[in-house]
Amino acid sequence: MLPYSSAAYLEKHPLNAVNDLLSCDLIHSDSTLINWNNWLSWHKVRGWNKNFIFTFDRSYMSIEAAKMGMGVILESNLLAGESLRQHHLRPVFAEDVSMPVAAHHFVLPHANEQKEKVRIFFTWVAAELNAAGFHI
Repeated sequence: MLPYSSAAYLEKHPLNAVNDLLSCDLIHSDSTLINWNNWLSWHKVRGWNKNFIFTFDRSYMSIEAAKMGMGVILESNLLAGESLRQHHLRPVFAEDVSMPVAAHHFVLPHANEQKEKVRIFFTWVAAELNAAGFHI
């Protein structure tokens, strides 16, 4: 999990240290496994008691808001990957300030677990993740 934003936002709000995020417009996503509170605590940021400029229940909505220059998101590089590759978003900090996450879930009815098409899908997802440098 890393903070990401648009180049335009970062030009107007230069950030040099994690504590600088407290003066930024932070965008919250309810769907992430690690939220701003967890991440800032991990980095020992004190004085965290802030309302968010936006709160979304879907990561893609947070990503779109950040791409539009509305603030800084906290997101996985997997979900933000396409926006990063297209240079719509970039990491806020040059150094690695990521917080490791080791939990992604598939949710499906138990009865479907053994279906051939489900196994094929899981195999494909695993291959795609491995090709992108993620190991499951």
